[in-house]
Amino acid sequence: MAPKPVNAMMVGVYYLSIFAGSLISGRLGGLYESLSPTAFWGLHAAIVAGAGVIFAGLALSGLAERVAPEDDGPALDLQARGV
Repeated sequence: MAPKPVNAMMVGVYYLSIFAGSLISGRLGGLYESLSPTAFWGLHAAIVAGAGVIFAGLALSGLAERVAPEDDGPALDLQARGV
């Protein structure tokens, strides 16, 4: 279990991410009337494709493994002992 200050920080990060997502979503929604439907949905598709390229690049570079290495933890330890 993580210490209470870390839990509190993660709750703050959670709410900041919701705020950022809502802000971006509102800004994009504001473009609905000024853009053609093709341009509006094309912008959304481009944002999603860009995020996909970034995540694929991180996965292929191995950065994700260096930042958050897989830890099998105690679950495999129990399996190894036959529990």
